[in-house]
Amino acid sequence: MILLPMYLSIQAQTPFVPEKRDYVWLTGYSSFTSDPLFGGARIDFNQSPPLVTEDLRELDLFANNSVVCDISGNLLFYNNGHNISSANHETLLNGSGINPNSTDNNFLWQASLSLPIPDHPDSYVLLHEESLGVDVLVTTLYSSYLSMEGGGEVTEKNIPIIQDTLSAGKITATRHANGRDWWILIGRFNDNIYYKLLLTPEGLDGPYSQEIGLAPITGTGRACFSPDGTKYAVYNGFLPEKEYLNVFDFNRCTGELTNPQFLHFQDGDDIAFFGQSVAFSPNSRYLYLNTHNVIFQYDLEAIDLFGSIDTVAVYDESIPPPNGWNTYMYHMQLAPDNKIYITTRGASFRYHIIHNPNEAGMNANFEQNALFLPTFNARTIPNNPNYRLGPLDGSPCDTLDIDNVMVNIEEQENEYLPTFTLFPNPSSGQVTLESMYSVGEKADLWLTDFSGRVLQRLDVVGNNSVEIDLDGLSNGIYICLVKDETGQIVYSEKLVVSR
Repeated sequence: MILLPMYLSIQAQTPFVPEKRDYVWLTGYSSFTSDPLFGGARIDFNQSPPLVTEDLRELDLFANNSVVCDISGNLLFYNNGHNISSANHETLLNGSGINPNSTDNNFLWQASLSLPIPDHPDSYVLLHEESLGVDVLVTTLYSSYLSMEGGGEVTEKNIPIIQDTLSAGKITATRHANGRDWWILIGRFNDNIYYKLLLTPEGLDGPYSQEIGLAPITGTGRACFSPDGTKYAVYNGFLPEKEYLNVFDFNRCTGELTNPQFLHFQDGDDIAFFGQSVAFSPNSRYLYLNTHNVIFQYDLEAIDLFGSIDTVAVYDESIPPPNGWNTYMYHMQLAPDNKIYITTRGASFRYHIIHNPNEAGMNANFEQNALFLPTFNARTIPNNPNYRLGPLDGSPCDTLDIDNVMVNIEEQENEYLPTFTLFPNPSSGQVTLESMYSVGEKADLWLTDFSGRVLQRLDVVGNNSVEIDLDGLSNGIYICLVKDETGQIVYSEKLVVSR
């Protein structure tokens, strides 16, 4: 079995290579306690299925958790809102005292996010918030800078970036459509204002602010971008009658949120404050939302988004061994193996898993208490963006000569790599996409505009032709993409409509 890169039909100058910066997850507590049930654990996605082992370390990890690998999936550093430790579990030089005025930052969910600084291979920025004793309110977003040359050190720390009343946690990011920079978003407390930062080779630019949609009551919850970067979702849960889901379209070129959709969610969950989250499927079609005991699925391609709700899992109240405590659902995170992992609200030895999140309804295949951990874990799950999202080829901001490539194509003996032909191009009304040889069991064709907005989506199968009807499209340039079953782009081409 050989792994080969395939370059796309667009003239590639610099191939975009997906990164494995989220391939190691760390969970659990300090190993140096008198109770053998406590300690650290490591989940390594460099192997399939992921390898779960005990991890001897001193640092406690709780709701606040940011873990970073190099591009090849080797652990570099991690932080818990107070300290930054190396892969050897030693505090980095100048790595203590993160968030200078807080003593309980471990309890802030999604309150740290680490990103590589573009074009600086050994440099990183950590965005982080500190709690002031009120779980849903913070007043400062900080940045700290790391150099991982040699043994690694924090070169600058606790630099105020935004000083305002902010929604606690919910720091998330997606890659700019140029394939290099990063957009970072965070909401304002009890408001419909969203702050944005742009991370470039020169550092952080901004903040910029945008007022859009209806204002939720800020509570616990989670925010995330869809893997393709075209959707942004944020869930706030405060009380059973005060749960709010906001979903937006996102322009990866301009950083603008559009098409706000707002749901005042009431499920009767009497402990809603303690467990709610959102996550997208790998193919960006489905949005998952969980309370502490139910998981719902929304179809982003449905005409009525909130009307498409489907229940995919209900916690059955069973208590797994060995600790005899419940494993109510807490936060979700899409993992490198394209499954959604769900941590528990209280201390347990388990993660729940949605095995097939690209599938509708019960076919998503939720498994309760699916992954066994060797030590106690409570609420810990890393906060990771999609490191495998490349540029939006052909878009107005595709200006850096970085182009998507197909990587990790498994070429079996006597098999060929998938190839495609799009014709006629330009076209006045209809085009045909021909695929030769196999692209896998399932693949999708996406027709998008330059902002990344999906206009059509069709199934593609090896040795097949697909007709694309262009009726209703204005004259202009569009992007035709083919994505395999994992969401990886295997083909990209500009399509010109001219009548």
